[in-house]
Order: sequence, then C-alpha cells, then structure tokens
Amino acid sequence: MANTTSGTHTFEKGFSIDEIIEESFERMGIQNVTGYQLKTSRRSLNIMFQEWENRGIHYWQVANNNITLVADQAVYTMFRSTADGTSDATAVYGVDDVLEASYRDNNVDAPLTKIARSAYQALSNQTYNVKVNVSNTLAAAVDSIIFPTLAFGGVLWNITAGQFAAKVIGGFIWAIVINAYIRSTKS
Repeated sequence: MANTTSGTHTFEKGFSIDEIIEESFERMGIQNVTGYQLKTSRRSLNIMFQEWENRGIHYWQVANNNITLVADQAVYTMFRSTADGTSDATAVYGVDDVLEASYRDNNVDAPLTKIARSAYQALSNQTYNVKVNVSNTLAAAVDSIIFPTLAFGGVLWNITAGQFAAKVIGGFIWAIVINAYIRSTKS
C-alpha cells in the first residue's frame, strides 16, 4: 500500500514568546533557563522584529504575481490591498513594490530594470535607442559596482570599469540590432 499524505500541515499557532525562547535555548543545549535569560532574550527578539520591520522588504510577504498585458493599455494600476484601491477593473492587488520584473514573449523572458520615476519621466520624450541606452547605463553602473563588491569584498576599479564599459557598449550594440529587427518586422 502506497504512503499517502493530505498535502496539508497544521502547526501550533499558540506558541508563546517564552516557549519560543526556551526552545531556542534547548536547541543550543542549555537547560533550566533563568528569568533574566528570558527577559534579555525577549528584548533581543523585539529588537530583531523591529529591525526586520524597518528594513522595508518583508520577505514573509513576498509573492509572485503575473500581469497579462492588454493591447493598447499603457497603465497598470497596482495596490497593496483592496482597501487602498479604486473600482478600476484592471487594478492588480497585493502589490507594495516590484522587486523584479520580466517581459515574456514566445516563452522567452527578457528582464526589466527598475528605474526611478524621475529617470523615466526624463526619458518619456526620447527615442527608443536613447531610452534603452540611458536605462542600461544606469543599471550597468549599479551592477558593475555591486557585483565586484559582493564577489571580491571590495570595489576593484579596473574590473568595475571594464564591466561597466562592456555592458554599456554591448547594450548599445544590442539596442541598435533589436531596434532594426523590430522596424523590419513592422514593415
């Protein structure tokens, strides 16, 4: 007979802070926790929870969301909850911030780069190549500094400059190629 499960799990939601702290000490091999240890542990938990709250990204609330693009619709309104929204039938709820985005066409994903509203507004009257290359330059600068810093523990300026130049030049070439392809398929 095959083993079967219901696919659901029920966890006890009534843990008190003291029980969580005691469990933590037990996992560290410490028995008979004193009142002072409970008090300082509770304070440490409160500080940790406040820090998590102030970080801005609440990882326990991060979720994926798909938006189906509609022809001739330029604006997609997003709200954190229905209480924040309007009666707009196309509004998307459950969105506080966009961490990553990509555009899928024919099962090919193209990553999108997040830029500030002011940077986008400055691009609104520009040509396709200017918009693509300005946003690519901003993203290349950030990525070229962050990656070597995380990978090598500090900014290595020659590596950073080389990565930045390669990304900007490559982005410029690809923008021209893709724009030419788009124009050829429209005519």
